[in-house]
Amino acid sequence: MKRIWQALAGSLSALTLAVVSLGGVASAAPLRPAEHRATHVLTRVSGVITAVNAGSPETFTVLENHSTASVSVAVGANTVVLSQGSPATAAALVVGDRVTLAANGSPLTATMVDVLGPVVVHLSGTVTSVATTSGAASGFSVLVDGSHATVALAVTSQTIFRQAGVVVTASVLLQGSHVNVVAVGSPLSASLVTVTPPKPTVIEGAVSSVVSSNGTPTQVVIQPADLAMTPVTVALSSSTAYEMGGQTVTVSSLQVNSRVTVTALGSPLTATRVRISAARVVEAGIVTASSTSAITVQPSMSNPATETFNLASTVTYHEGGRVVTSAAVGIGDVVMMSAPAQSPAMATDVRILNTALIGRVTSVNAGVLSVWSHNRSVTITTTSSTLFWKAEHHSSLADIHVGTFLVAVGPATPLSPSAMTAQKVFIGRDDNPGLQHWRWH
Repeated sequence: MKRIWQALAGSLSALTLAVVSLGGVASAAPLRPAEHRATHVLTRVSGVITAVNAGSPETFTVLENHSTASVSVAVGANTVVLSQGSPATAAALVVGDRVTLAANGSPLTATMVDVLGPVVVHLSGTVTSVATTSGAASGFSVLVDGSHATVALAVTSQTIFRQAGVVVTASVLLQGSHVNVVAVGSPLSASLVTVTPPKPTVIEGAVSSVVSSNGTPTQVVIQPADLAMTPVTVALSSSTAYEMGGQTVTVSSLQVNSRVTVTALGSPLTATRVRISAARVVEAGIVTASSTSAITVQPSMSNPATETFNLASTVTYHEGGRVVTSAAVGIGDVVMMSAPAQSPAMATDVRILNTALIGRVTSVNAGVLSVWSHNRSVTITTTSSTLFWKAEHHSSLADIHVGTFLVAVGPATPLSPSAMTAQKVFIGRDDNPGLQHWRWH
């Protein structure tokens, strides 16, 4: 029994110690209800900066992605600004840059802003204008392909121009050029401009005038070979190349009446290459004297004055589209003399001109025909070498009778000829190629 009471007394003693210990803990840190912290909802925005406003606080406006809505956000003292992931300041906020941000409060104050860099714009189109400052390109406008929109772009010292795979200067940027552009910022600045090599315009014709400024030719006006076309004005630049006779020459060789082939680019056209055929002196007249070394012609029937042309060693003679010899030139023939402008008295080409007489036969006397042509009677003499054609087939003098319609072609005679020795006679109206002949042809 005594042992039982001892054991019970020990348990009570342990219980007392436990209560004392528990009481000590309670007095050191009394139990209280858990605290609830207030939570703040964050607003997340992604878009493009459209405005930055200095002030206190500084604010900026963001046009949200895929939306027409804009959000105004303040920069606070605790705002963390990053530029493409690296620590930065509010100075990194630039109009045209893309950003993602987190903000809270009302009005919104950014807790974190990450500047991702400028918006990159890709476009292609045709250059409609080029602006220059002190002779250097400072900007240009592009009519965007498939659109009626024209976009203005600035050119900076950082703009790179490429053409045909190589880096070039801004001089390749011409009105009318087709370009592919990479641009950034607002307003847009071109960072890369790829200029498609333009298709050249080729003009063939004769120089009708050369326009100079301070003694330097700056433009040439060309009458195209097709006389139905209007004259074309082409600008000349310091980089225009000139050729004549396979040799490089200067712009001084470009003279009025020169035959030229001009390769030009851009709009307005600027010549890159001018190939010049020497200007020529051309004179038509009646032969009054002829030798193997010189021919004298009377250019005007109303003026007895004559002009003598020496004959170059390389002179050629033509008659009726054929090459002939000097023996074909006779006194009284009408000829066209051609000489280079540099040696206007030295003929290099002599053309014996043909004429065509058209009418009806009024009499046939052996090989001599009387023909009523243009209200007058003319005499046409045929010889053994005269060729006769009828309906595009060989014919003969036997097919010609009184009343026969014919076209006789032979050497030209002055003004209104009353006689001709025919080289060819075309009989009848049907399929008559002689009707295509004209005087002085």
